[in-house]
Amino acid sequence: MVQYKLYVAKEEIKVMAKIELLRQQENKTFDRGRMIYFGLAAAAFIAALVLHSSKYAVTICAALAAGCLYTAVYGWKRQFLRTREQHIRRTIMRTPDLPRMYIFSADEIEIVTENGSGRFSWDSITGYGQIKHYLYLLREDNSLLLVDENRLPEEEFRQLKEWIQAHRLPNCTMKK
Repeated sequence: MVQYKLYVAKEEIKVMAKIELLRQQENKTFDRGRMIYFGLAAAAFIAALVLHSSKYAVTICAALAAGCLYTAVYGWKRQFLRTREQHIRRTIMRTPDLPRMYIFSADEIEIVTENGSGRFSWDSITGYGQIKHYLYLLREDNSLLLVDENRLPEEEFRQLKEWIQAHRLPNCTMKK
């Protein structure tokens, strides 16, 4: 049996937001949004080539292209993370059952809070992943179990990984 008590602080909120970003990148609408910005940058570049006679037009189009590329490559991710962190923070503030205790065993996972407890089987876990020193488990209902490797003894963390392997959970850690 492995017991882990989840306390949600600023670092955990950031990790949850990054996990959301990785999960969102699977979605085609996220990629479509980035493609719109790349399209705008390409249009601005073409306009700069066509309007080469006016140096002000070229400067404006180049600035527009640079802004679109920045937003598509870097700004989109930063804005998404900032928005998700705010959403997660608001959700956690409304959640009355924190901190919560996770009790892992070979057959099931139990979540214990001040308000009560619940048990579910390993079959309800759709996948797992790892970001930094955090291990996360994704449930069928899109909820997330977050475990800080640094707060568990090495032997218990190894036992938890063995149960994950035994239940053949798919690794859903995605490349950034």
